Amino acid sequence: MGYSTRTGNFKKALTRLLALGRLEMTIPRKPRSSKQRYRITALGRKVLRKRKGER
Repeated sequence: MGYSTRTGNFKKALTRLLALGRLEMTIPRKPRSSKQRYRITALGRKVLRKRKGER
């Protein structure tokens, strides 16, 4: 119970970060691959450094 909500929120966040260019797929030609991973882009790192500095 409740897992679908967590999974749904995770998928929404992942989709949004991909659309904003803050994450990228390691295998973009096969988005449904079981080997699919995601990595932070240069823009994503920049945003993280900025947010870390605000604390």
